[in-house]
This record gives sequence, structure tokens and C-alpha cells, in this order.
Amino acid sequence: MKAQHAVFLVVAALATGIVPANAHASPAPRSTSSVTLVTGDRVQLEHGRVTVRAAPGRGHIRFLHSTDERGDRVVVPVDVVEGIRSGRLDRRLFNVSRLVAMGFDDRVRPDLPLIVEPAVARALPKAERELPSIGGLAVRTKKADAARTWSGLARSRVWLDAPVRAALDRSTVQIGAPVAWKAGHTGKGVTVAVLDTGMDAEHPDLMRRIAAAKDFTGGASGTDDREGHGTHVASTAARVAPDSLLLNAKVLDDGGGGSESAIIAGMEWAVAQGARVVNMSLGGPPTDGKDPMSLAVNQLTERTGALFVAATGNAGQAEAVMSPAVADAALAVGAVDSEEALAPFSNRGPRAGDDGLKPDITAPGVGIVAARARNSTPEEPVGDRYARLSGTSMAAPHVAGAAAVVAAQHPDWRADRIKAALMSTARPNAKLAVHEQGAGRLDIGRASTQSVHATPASIHNGIAKWPHGDDEPSKTTVTYHNSGSSPVVLDLAPDVKAPKGMFTVHPGRITVPARGSANAVLTVDTRVAAQDGRYGGALVATGRDVSVRTPAGVTREVESYDLKLTVLDRQGKRAANASIQLNDLDRNAMHQPEQGVVRLPKGRYFLQASTWGEEMALFAEPTLVLDKNTELVLDARDAKPVGSTVDKASAREFQAQIGFLRTSASHTIVGGVTEASLAKIFVRPSTTSAPPGQFTFSAEQHLAEPDGQGGFAGSPYLYNVRLVRDGVVPRELTQRVSDRSLVAVRGSHAATGSGQVGVREGVIKAPLPFTLTEFYTPGVPWSNYFEAGTTKITAVPRVFTKPTEERWNAAVFGPAFPKDQPGQFAAREGDVLEMRIPLASGQNEHQFGFIEDETGTTTLFRDGVLLATSPLPGWAEFSVPPAAAQYRLDVSSPRVSAQWTFRSAHGVGDLPLLGVRFAPNVDSHNRARPGAFSIPVSVHRNGAGRVDASLAVEVSFDDGRTWEAAKVVDGAVSVVNRVGTVSLRVKAVDRDGNSLEQTVIGAYSVS
Repeated sequence: MKAQHAVFLVVAALATGIVPANAHASPAPRSTSSVTLVTGDRVQLEHGRVTVRAAPGRGHIRFLHSTDERGDRVVVPVDVVEGIRSGRLDRRLFNVSRLVAMGFDDRVRPDLPLIVEPAVARALPKAERELPSIGGLAVRTKKADAARTWSGLARSRVWLDAPVRAALDRSTVQIGAPVAWKAGHTGKGVTVAVLDTGMDAEHPDLMRRIAAAKDFTGGASGTDDREGHGTHVASTAARVAPDSLLLNAKVLDDGGGGSESAIIAGMEWAVAQGARVVNMSLGGPPTDGKDPMSLAVNQLTERTGALFVAATGNAGQAEAVMSPAVADAALAVGAVDSEEALAPFSNRGPRAGDDGLKPDITAPGVGIVAARARNSTPEEPVGDRYARLSGTSMAAPHVAGAAAVVAAQHPDWRADRIKAALMSTARPNAKLAVHEQGAGRLDIGRASTQSVHATPASIHNGIAKWPHGDDEPSKTTVTYHNSGSSPVVLDLAPDVKAPKGMFTVHPGRITVPARGSANAVLTVDTRVAAQDGRYGGALVATGRDVSVRTPAGVTREVESYDLKLTVLDRQGKRAANASIQLNDLDRNAMHQPEQGVVRLPKGRYFLQASTWGEEMALFAEPTLVLDKNTELVLDARDAKPVGSTVDKASAREFQAQIGFLRTSASHTIVGGVTEASLAKIFVRPSTTSAPPGQFTFSAEQHLAEPDGQGGFAGSPYLYNVRLVRDGVVPRELTQRVSDRSLVAVRGSHAATGSGQVGVREGVIKAPLPFTLTEFYTPGVPWSNYFEAGTTKITAVPRVFTKPTEERWNAAVFGPAFPKDQPGQFAAREGDVLEMRIPLASGQNEHQFGFIEDETGTTTLFRDGVLLATSPLPGWAEFSVPPAAAQYRLDVSSPRVSAQWTFRSAHGVGDLPLLGVRFAPNVDSHNRARPGAFSIPVSVHRNGAGRVDASLAVEVSFDDGRTWEAAKVVDGAVSVVNRVGTVSLRVKAVDRDGNSLEQTVIGAYSVS
């Protein structure tokens, strides 16, 4: 039989990909981002506005858009809804916010990494790597080819090959390692694989310890560690198991990046090389354990018996244990400090979806001193050869080393026995819950010297359905194994924070024979009187110098009811195509059930649903109260036409959107559909309502004059109209709007050269310069878009109240920030500086601009010392130390250069970067007249608006070879223009000492 293969469409060599667990995990600033989906459709996010450009041949597809429980924007083509619901398609492939945060913005990445099973030969590039553990192949594809590739994946299972984040002095004493060493247990004969950023093979702690090495990143440095994370991790494991050997699987590149497929390949190589323990101080987003890496862990563990030790991650959140630590077979490791307190960054359980018990164990992970790679630059060096780091990445290798010690002591044990031995002998912190610490802190001294341990390693009793009077007690047999030469008597008792009778064990005393086993049964009875919620602790067996812990837990479902959902199509039949989303307004949880019965906690829900075929019907219920078993029928025959009619009979829609916006005390939910026209869209009036200001229904349309060729080239006008209602989806869903009821705006679009074509809103094309008569619904915010070649200019949301003129593409083009847009362009998130500085912003203070193919660099200095460089001008993400410091940020391109200075310390907020806008009175070709000339100038600060600042301006008429000072009086620069081009250089300093030195070559022309 021919082998089946999964296909991995992996990232390019420069991908950000997988990064160390102690690195940054925050999303980038939220200005304008463009992402090509796996289907080839291109999604643009502009300050919350979603614009979709369907791939060729997919113009008939509608697109659902919504926010998930984290507030991420999700855009789903209707032809993939069923695939997502069935689990065939990875939901992350359509989470636009996360794709941007993971570095898949089209400006940054030309490709999209996928995992596909089974293999589909047509439309795929040549395979790069085999992944036999999941029947996989790794290949590369380009976003430009996404639509063609997608056509070859029609019925395949597809995941995102997502980025993953890599999550000793006194610490070895803390975990009892000297006790194990004294007993002669040092890991001799066992090989530990470390999947990380490589290793410094010349470090004294690692010399003659590395049995084999392989690079899975394709980088020029091979298996050497240029980041420092892998060397630190490897030396920690080596110190705990001093006679073990190491395998160096470099799955993270020199920038700390990689991909899931590279990690899986590294896992397969490690076990093929004979590793009995595999350390993974890295991880991806939390999952239910069914992601590709977790599946690979389970499969390889079952096949080879190797134990995979994985970090839980460093977000410091509940229900956040990373993949692959969430895998059933993985040993998930959290972090504690030297005082046994849980590290504040250590992710907690339970596992998402089924409340599975995670983490499994903890180990020291705060301020760990271990080997420093010679070619790395650690934030906290300790001498020349060591560094101090913190993270669950540092905790995991303590456990991996301990696992090697136990594996060497028991050559016949497989992963489940090694895992159980380590967990059975862990030392708990009485102040911590089982979902925070698992079994407790690693104690390798006890694990290597105590003869008794228990299997299974933990007991997960799932979720007991409400009401609980008829719950069936859950019984689990626990087997106690004695590897010693004498019988051991054990007294058994539950150590749980739960009502009496919920956890019981029988018998209460057992004798475990020498080199034998004995059983006991733990019964969990959720019928007892108790509050609903999660309960857990451990079954504890004690004897003479023996203590065995088996973590156990159960969830009593809170008061919940069945909601039966049926969607009928426009013909009154059960809808073949339907999408349903329910957002819990009280708990910030999201559910996306199929038609039928869904079980939900008592409470208030925001419901959105849709069904589609030739026509589409939408439903929204602002406040659905669930306090009993309920049946709800959503009948598309009750849906009505929706939209606005305008004066100009020739106007036709080119883009339309139905929007639902629901707010609660803790979060905001956005949903709806994006379509070319509302002609075949119908909406059912709601039967429920929300308090004023907590729900908004909108029907937005953009219209222009068709050109007779299937487009809107040369349209002399543009309509932007919106029907908005508060509190409900209204019964009257159509309106007629006259031109007189709208605000008229004259849009003027300048040229920067000859033969240029400008495009408004992606469809209205005309030779530059051109003007456009625009109409806007007053009193509501509008965001618009212009492009000319690779220049992309966006207007942030602004409200029109009276007729005005709006200029586009008007010089001077330089680094500038639109007013009142916090958190969008340059910000600090903890200890990471994130920036997307628009280097082509023109005169209009509501606009910002980028040139897509602009080349250059971004460089950061801290207290005068070079910290890092990005190969993109204005786009960067830099990790920095937490302490306050003076920073200098240099951005350069052939057209513009800028140097900012500012102070920053640990925290969250906008970076105080200054921007300067020059607004010369240039014509429609960006030309000024010769002679005396006044240039209005203003200074503003990123995230805020205009600020007072000192200004010094210089002007050049020879492309920057020579400069002369210009006077600045009352917000205007006085110059005497000469025929040719004019360049401008400025220095601005605000009252807080933030400064900007900026040069724009060829700022405008004079003729």
C-alpha cells in the first residue's frame, strides 16, 4: 500500500517562525496590515475596517468576519466554513490578527506555511523534507501562488505551520540532584536531545558531550548557537545528568525563528538517533492537544518510548499551556523560583477544551545561571562563559536531565513509567493548585532513590454534566510499582480541596510486594453537595520514607442548558450551509456549534448566524438569555432586503458590508459579512435587544459609476453610505439617501511623476492627477485608501460634518503619524519595542503612507550601544532590557533618513517618537512656484497629536550636497525656491527631550 503523506508548506529561510520561549509573544502595532489567506484571498485591516480582495476566480465568494474571544479579527470565506467546523481546516489560517502578529503580513512575508494531510500532488511545489511521524512532506509555496495551491488542497486536512515560541548554580540542589549523584545515578548511557537554537560545542560544559548534531534551519551557521538559548538549555540538562550524552537538533535559527515542520523533523531525527529524552523549551499557542506538534509527540512516544519534556510557556495566564506541552504524552513543565513560589510568567492549566490536567510538574526557572554561547549577546551575562536567564525554557531542561537520570537507572522503562516516576515523587507547594503546579516541584533525589511510583501519572476525570444529582461516579485504578527488594506498606488518602466524599480511595492501605505491584481505586463522585467548578489535588500514598503523589482533577459543570439550533434556508429547508457563533457576554467565551444541540452555561449570549447559497441570510440576536433548555429556529424566509439607494441612477456597488458590533463590560465583539453587493444579502430583524450603546447594526455600501468593462475606472464620483441602528437589528432595513443629506467632499489626487495611475478604494482607477466627488454619510467614521504603484496611503477613521476638500498623495512625503491613533505605529509591549513607521506620509494629518518596496534599514541603540538592526526601513521588533534607558532609533532609505532619541523603560505604551509634516502649497503634480515661498510645518507625537517643539530647518537645492538654514516663524518655513528639486532637513525637540532629526531628499519640485 502506498504511504500517505501530509504536506508542509514551510516558511522561507528568513521567516520569524519559532522563537525562544523567553522571547516576545505580543502582537505588533495595529495600523494597516495586508494578509493573503491560504485561499489566495487578500485581507486588508485598516484600523478595524476589513477589506477583502478575492483571488482570481473567487469573486463570487462571500466573506464572514468576526472577532474571537481574544479580540482577534477572523475572516472566513464561506466555502471553508464546513472545513473549519469539521476540524479539517485549521481555524488559525483565517485569524488575520494572529497571522499579522506571527509575521505573515504581506509586506514582511511572501509565503505562508501550511501542514496538509494527506498529500495532494497537484499544484504543490517540490517536497523539501520528509516527516514520516505524521506521514508528511515539507514544501515551500508563495502567496502569489496561493490560489493555485489551494485548488489542489480541496479536500485535504490543512493546518497552519505556525510559529512557536521557545518558552544553574543553586537550582540543582533545589531539585535534589546531589542526592541522585551520591547514589550513583548520573544519566550514564542515556542520550538527551535538545531541540533549540543549536549549541556552542566548544563551551567547557558541552565539550565531548555532543554525540551528534543536525541543522534543520538551513542557516549559514550550521548547528552553532548564535542566539544563546539552546546552549543555556543544553548545559542545564547536562549539569543535572552529568554523564549523559546530548543530541543537538537545531530547529530554531540564529534569530530564534523556525517552524512547526522543522521541529517535527527534529523530533523524528532525535528518536531515530536513539534519544530516550527530548527537551523542547519552545512552544506554540495553546491548543486542545490536537495540533501537529502534539500529535507528533503522542505518535513518536507510542512508537519509540521516548519521553518529550516541554515548557508550558511564559504568558503567565490560565488555560494557556503551549503546544506541544499540551500533548497527552508530553511532560509539561512550569517554573518556580528558589523559594518554591510559582513564577509569575509560568503558564497555568487546565488544557483548553477538555480541562485536562496540565502542567504535569514544575522545576526551577527563575534566574538560572548556565552556559553562554560564545557568539551570543545575553541580556544578563555572568562572567565570560555564563548567563542568567528566566523562563519555563529554563525549567524544562532540569526535568529532561532528571528524566535521563531515571532512564539510565531503569533501561527497560518507557516514557510513561519515567514520567510517572518523576511526577509521583515531586514536592508540592501547598499554596498552589493542581492546575498551577501539576504534581509539584521536581525532586530527582527522591525519584532516583525511592522504589515506589504510581501509574497512571495523573487522573483526569473530565467534565461532569450539570445537574449533578444523577452523575455516575468515576473510578480509576491506580497501580503502585515497587522496584525495591522489600515490600512497602502504603496508606492512601486524597489530598484535594474538595467537599468530603467527592474524592475517595479504596482500600486505604495496601502492601506493594518487592518487585511487584498493587492496586487501589480512586473514586470521584460529583453528586456530593458542592459548588460547581474545578476541583483537584492528588491521591497521596505514604509509607516509611515513601511518598507517592498522583494528581487528580474533575470539573463540575456549572448550571448549563441545552440550546437546540436550527437554521432554515430561503426555501424553508434545513440549511446545508450555515455558520453559527455564540459569544458569552458574561464570561468572554466563544462557541461555534453546528446545527443541533449545544450545551452552554446559563447566561446571556450574543448570537450571530448565516446561511448561504445563491442568496445569503444573516441573523443577529443582541441578547439571547439562556436560563432553560431552549429551541431556536433561525428562518431565512424572515430575512429582509437591506441597504441604501442613492440619487445617481448609474451608481453601482463595488463593496458592501453588514456589520454587528456588541459590547459588554469586558469585551467587544465584531461580526458580519463582506460582499461586493448587498443585492442578494438579506437580514432578519432581531427579536431581542441590547441596552443603548451596547449593540450597533450597520449596512455599509461603497458605490461608483461602472466603466462597462467590469470595473469602475474613471468614475467621477464615490458614494460611502451607511445605515446605522442602535440596540437592535431594525424591522426597516432599507433607506433612500439623497445627495443633499450626505456630506460632499472633493477628493484631489496628485501625481508624483508622469504616466502614473492612481486607485481609490481598490477599484476607481484614473490617470494622475484626478479629482473625485465623494459623498459620505455624516456623523459616522470613515477610513479610506489610495494607492499609486507601490505607494499605499490610508486615511484613519474621521467624521465628515460639512463639505470640504481632502488631498491625497500631496508632498512632502516623510515619516509622520496620523493624529490621535495610540498603539498603532510604534509601541512598547513589556520589553519589546514594536514599530511600523509610515515613511511616506504626506500633508494630510489624517493620513499615513508606506512604499511597499522601499529598501533600507532600522537600527536601535541603547545608551549609545548598538542593540539590533532590522533589514526593513521603519519595520522592526526589538527585545530590550527592562531598565530605563536612552534610545536612538535610526531609519534610513534612499529617499529619507530619520533619527529619533527618546527614553523608555519596562511597560506598555506608545513610544514618544516625533513626526514633522511639511505642507507646501504644491499643485496637482506636486510642483511649487519659484521665488519666495512659505511652507506650513507642524510637529506631532506618535499616538497623540500636535506638540510644542523647537524646530530647526535646513533646505537644499542640490539633492543634499549642500544645506542652508531656513527661518521658521509662526509654524511656517520661509524659503526662496529655485527651479529643480528641494530637499528638507529638520531637527525637532519637544519639552520632554524627545528629538527627531530627519532628511527628505527631493521633498518637492519647483518649476
